[in-house]
Amino acid sequence: PYRRQVRLELPGRAQLAQMPPSPRRDYLLAALDALPADSSPGEVAFQAGVALMQLEEWELAHHALDIATRQKPDWAQAWAFLGRARAALGLPALQAFHRARELDPALALTLYFQGIYLRQQGMPDLALQNFLDALDLDPGNLGVALETAFTLAEQGDLTSAEAWYRSVVDAEPDNPDYQQLLTEFYVNRSYRVPEAGLAAAERLVELAPDRPRAFDLLGWARFQTGDTAGAEAALRRAIELAPWDVPARYHLGRVLEHAGRAVEAETEFTHVVDWDTTGAYRQRVLNR
Repeated sequence: PYRRQVRLELPGRAQLAQMPPSPRRDYLLAALDALPADSSPGEVAFQAGVALMQLEEWELAHHALDIATRQKPDWAQAWAFLGRARAALGLPALQAFHRARELDPALALTLYFQGIYLRQQGMPDLALQNFLDALDLDPGNLGVALETAFTLAEQGDLTSAEAWYRSVVDAEPDNPDYQQLLTEFYVNRSYRVPEAGLAAAERLVELAPDRPRAFDLLGWARFQTGDTAGAEAALRRAIELAPWDVPARYHLGRVLEHAGRAVEAETEFTHVVDWDTTGAYRQRVLNR
């Protein structure tokens, strides 16, 4: 059909098809190919923008979603996603969110995205209210529940945060990603590790036996409960699975240092200083 041919020949689509094959390119192509043949330019731009957001290509996503809102100015969902892309780029986003709310007050997605933006802007109380309002509209949304948990934890309300994290894991007990977030909440904050964090880490290893992060968390949980030998074993398994993993190397260094094995610990800390691209763990080594 003619419209299908026009869609396939859009300049951006043609350039995308000429890119070298990669999982990211293939993901975007698949997202576009899933559209109906009679999709409008605004729908194509919206789908491309959402797919680019999933790939964290924020500038490209913003461009595509801006086109979508110009093509379909009364589409609340497009405005909500545009606000999210603007927030990720550090741009003002409230106008886009307000437009989305005007067009569809019942769209929970807008409150979800706006909550993330408000938290980034240093307004956690308002962010939390947005998340709770979003859950009133969409009670089963686990993504919003996780943002609620994270915001409460950042505010220091660890008891409430734990309850929210637990509610998400209880909803999908076999989901390793949710189990990992619960485990990170306990272990990274050194909160109730003997009472709950260690068990959470052990459960994570059961769900994800080939995930380096699972063994890293298990090792660090064991260390916090006084099991130095068990901590070393778990951390060495994490490094076996991912030799370049900086957090696991740092944690192993801490364990070895605690055990009085200074030379071995220094080897691990040297790896951290050499390999840490973020600088977070390098600074911990230098400040210890």
